[in-house]
Amino acid sequence: MEAQQRKKGTPQGGVVSPLLANIYLHHAFDNWMDATYLNCLFERYADDIVIYCSIKAEAEQMLEQLTVRMQQFELTLHPEKTKIVYCKNYQHNDTHDNESFTFLSYSFQPRSIKSKFGKPRLLMVFGAAICNAAKTSIRTAIKEVLRIQWTYSLE
Repeated sequence: MEAQQRKKGTPQGGVVSPLLANIYLHHAFDNWMDATYLNCLFERYADDIVIYCSIKAEAEQMLEQLTVRMQQFELTLHPEKTKIVYCKNYQHNDTHDNESFTFLSYSFQPRSIKSKFGKPRLLMVFGAAICNAAKTSIRTAIKEVLRIQWTYSLE
């Protein structure tokens, strides 16, 4: 098998890939956000990013400008993972197509909690909890560790 010379990028799963991606996105994204969008909070872990905007029009404009910015660095946004999500809660109770998302194995979505102030009642908040896929993965790992191995001695 003949080796092919790479012209750009790093091999998928390469040891240095996450480090280079973090450095690249620090310059392509983090610095740009800090300089251009002081009022938009964001969280980035490797190449997964969540940006908080106050209103839908701001989010739509941010998405357009982010797409252009990433193209300048020869990057594209994942079409299935990139979406605008409405953070529904007791103060914002409209209905939208996307009202939840998963980030770093946490599911962010509207949830009911008991009010700690005044008379007891349920409030809807937009909160995080471990996602079902992560729960399943943890259960599987625990079962594998705790699995009883039956052994028989033939004496």
